[in-house]
Amino acid sequence: MGGALRPGDPSFLIVGALLGGALVTGCGALRAPTALEAAQADTALALARPLARFEEATGVGAVPGGPVYVSDAGRNVIVRLPPGERPDTSREAVLGGPGGAVGQFDAPADVDPTDGLVIVVADAGNGRLQRFSDEFRPLETLPVGRGYAAGGEAPARPVFDARTGDTNDLGGGRPVAAREPAGDATYALDAAAGHVLKWEDQRRTVRVVGGFSDGEGVLRDPVDLAVGSDGTLYVADAGRGAVMTYDRFGSFLVARARGLAGNVRAVAAGPSGRLYLARPRSVLVFGREGRLLRRVRLRLPAPAGAVVDVAPAERGLYVLTPQALFHVGRLL
Repeated sequence: MGGALRPGDPSFLIVGALLGGALVTGCGALRAPTALEAAQADTALALARPLARFEEATGVGAVPGGPVYVSDAGRNVIVRLPPGERPDTSREAVLGGPGGAVGQFDAPADVDPTDGLVIVVADAGNGRLQRFSDEFRPLETLPVGRGYAAGGEAPARPVFDARTGDTNDLGGGRPVAAREPAGDATYALDAAAGHVLKWEDQRRTVRVVGGFSDGEGVLRDPVDLAVGSDGTLYVADAGRGAVMTYDRFGSFLVARARGLAGNVRAVAAGPSGRLYLARPRSVLVFGREGRLLRRVRLRLPAPAGAVVDVAPAERGLYVLTPQALFHVGRLL
């Protein structure tokens, strides 16, 4: 029927496109598509009116079916917004203010509302994590940085006593991300030291993850972390251009998304084992086994700036820029 198609013929390329990229030509030969090519069914989304505006937003976290929290380093506060794709900002609650006392912040970099009962704040400028109840009552301060070795376990440093208000022995580190998943563990990414701290045993001991003694799992320029429902730790490392994964004991597993995370801003763990990797103008969605499922290109309003963080929601994803919070629908 008109002769066989050859890789260089225009008709061959048209047929290849219609097949959805199942085969890729290269130097006259057929080859399997790469992970990135296999996800070329990209989605382009234009983000419209934001849910809320901020001075210098740095992190976002959402309670499943509940409120959403945003850390605003411009005001040195944590903002709590009611749930919904169009929250009533007149009902927002604000925690904190500038300073170094308990309940105050200096350049808060991240917030994790856990299951809604405990709020964990990465108080970067003060070198500590602060833990609060859902009523914003201070519970505990965890110093970040000082006195922790590069590997193994160590006793936790003295912490805040809610009865006296003492804030002794602050850490000297710079926590830029914090997570406290279900169970007895609290994580902080110390940007000053370039590793992750994991508090265990009701925060009596601390384990260092990704330090120079971790061999293949050593971190170079970590920017964010997430924890999956199975306890897997994901660390977005811009220096390695990958997401470094560790088991619940801190042992290195594998580097994912190699070559796709050089300009990464954030990583978030979602339902069904999905992983969201945020870049300045796009979000990559990975499956449980690390396969790239979708690349979503974001068209952001001009004043909003680039993406700094994302957080899974019940029906979609929260996308945060320094000036605004957006909500997008399901990405798959």
